[in-house]
Amino acid sequence: MKPAEAIRTCYQSMKNRFGSHFVSAVAVADQGIVSFTNFVTVILLASYCGDSVFAAIALSGQAISYFRSAQDRLISAPYAAFIHRPEVQADTYTGSSLRHSMWFVLLVSSVAGCAALAFFALTSNKVVGLGVLAQCLLLPCILLRDHLRFLCFSRFRINFAFVVDALASALQLSILLLLVFAGLTDGVSVTLGLVVSCILPIVCWFVLKPIPYVMSSDRYRVDWIQNWQYSKWLLFGRLFGVASYLLIPWMIAFQRGDSETAIFAKAMNLVGVSTLFVSGLNNYFQPTTVHAFHHGGVSSLRTKLLQNGAVFVAVLGGLCVLYYYIGDWLMKLVYRTDHADQGSVVLILGANVLAYSLAIVASNGLAAFKSSIANFWAEFGNFAVSLSAAVIILPTYGLIGAAVAIAVGSVASALITLILLQVELRRGTREAINHQ
Repeated sequence: MKPAEAIRTCYQSMKNRFGSHFVSAVAVADQGIVSFTNFVTVILLASYCGDSVFAAIALSGQAISYFRSAQDRLISAPYAAFIHRPEVQADTYTGSSLRHSMWFVLLVSSVAGCAALAFFALTSNKVVGLGVLAQCLLLPCILLRDHLRFLCFSRFRINFAFVVDALASALQLSILLLLVFAGLTDGVSVTLGLVVSCILPIVCWFVLKPIPYVMSSDRYRVDWIQNWQYSKWLLFGRLFGVASYLLIPWMIAFQRGDSETAIFAKAMNLVGVSTLFVSGLNNYFQPTTVHAFHHGGVSSLRTKLLQNGAVFVAVLGGLCVLYYYIGDWLMKLVYRTDHADQGSVVLILGANVLAYSLAIVASNGLAAFKSSIANFWAEFGNFAVSLSAAVIILPTYGLIGAAVAIAVGSVASALITLILLQVELRRGTREAINHQ
């Protein structure tokens, strides 16, 4: 028996024996591997690449994160919302989504390349400029890998995603360690190493074809129009949703100086492991939530939402307890920093991720009802509450005030999303009773 067939047989046997709990465990394990790899990668880059190279990678990383978020809202989110509807031709719609992703990757890579060339020409620090330019090779690989991975989760090919992610993670860490030992920690070498590790899952996907797809020239324009009608509010809402995360650090820099800004950025990165866990696991939770609604109705949707929420509360609540006891020690261990408030900042930012995860669970329920405008109001509420709180409490309470401002924004977003979800659930229940 070939290795691929053996893995598939073993996975199917465990799935048949333990059901959805086993699949959920595999999804959690997969995201654990990816989150751990990203966390170790950041630590290696911060420790061995030098300030100028790390600054270039961090600067480019902000832009890459924005493009990843835009792709998620424009292409991935509507795919999860529509793929499990009975009237949708899955293979054709998958082909359209794949083509949409390729066009998006081409567009944003062109824009980013032009911006990087301009930055390289204008900056006096050519080391940073060359590092930013090299990151343009990484951008299309990350975007395409993200969407292919999302397709696997949406079509429940968790076993394929797990094996490929494990191999890619092992390759990425091995390459980075070899570069560190060889002393090749310049921006170009590091970026090329990350590119190679991203190419592996892309090649595996197109060679092994875990999901059937059909490229239809007649459908992809129609599917794009349908996707845009759904995703436009998600995209507009995201512009507000990320604003607090971008603006509050600038407020810290303006009011408190570079030292406290650096401490806050490091705390955000430490807690960012939790955020990666939420975003990655949601690749599985979102399609299963929509699938539960279309194949089991409102009652099945409620059960799935409660199960997903319980997973996030258990994992992220446990991390908050961990941050409470050793948050300060973790900051000192990872970054060798010493600040009076850093443990409290880590704890509050950890609670922020917990609130954010509950908003995500509720938004998945809204996706089942195709209510994308509700997410817009939730993200706008996040923006308004967090920035208002920052203006009021940041000057007095410093980093703790900044962390609280971000956290209360996420709490407001979660409350708005949960309220709007309850409205949709009650409406769906009434419609189900009327159809009986």
